[in-house]
Amino acid sequence: MEKDKIGRYDLKDNIMNSIFFRIDYQGIISIDAFIDEFVKKFKGTFTIFERVYNNRVDLFLTSYQEISESLSLPVKEIEQQIVHRFRDFTFGTDKITLDISKYYTVLHIECINYESIDSYLIFFAEFAAFIHEQNEFLQVRRLGLRKVGTALYDTIEELKKDFEPKYFDFDFEEKGFNSLKRELRDLLSTKEEIRIDFRRGFEAGEAISEEGVKLPKYQA
Repeated sequence: MEKDKIGRYDLKDNIMNSIFFRIDYQGIISIDAFIDEFVKKFKGTFTIFERVYNNRVDLFLTSYQEISESLSLPVKEIEQQIVHRFRDFTFGTDKITLDISKYYTVLHIECINYESIDSYLIFFAEFAAFIHEQNEFLQVRRLGLRKVGTALYDTIEELKKDFEPKYFDFDFEEKGFNSLKRELRDLLSTKEEIRIDFRRGFEAGEAISEEGVKLPKYQA
């Protein structure tokens, strides 16, 4: 089957490791009051709840400095907030953690038997609408989606079979160079003046075979 005729539901191999949705915002007057309403609205969606401090939260490659810049707030103000953590999603086939704080929310999907993003996307869209509805002064500063792959490729040519070369710019290889790491970023804007920060990249490394031999590997 030609690549342009393959839909995402035709794919059988799972190369996803983790998916992260994140919203940065301001304007929540009482996070505890919102959590009470959230529990009522999404009753039965999660079975485990706990309160944790930010120093126990793994934002995965996202620093508090980045959140600080998007919200124009001191890092210390963000770090000292309690995080309301919900775990054990009652539907889907993956491990889900939802962290809600006064200034950001992160939905982390650890892909165990990943099939599609649809159910998680629907949930997060519903959550985003709900948090806006419940907080009169809410101002969303950033909405992000990050996907992390787990597949390792022996060559860049193999990587190209799964990822479109035009999104990674492999021209240097044709000029006689070996690409060890590539990070690309495009800042886009829609007609509605919504800014989209589109980042992608790949990195070269080594893996040890069962015989103890170092082998070159690539990951996007």
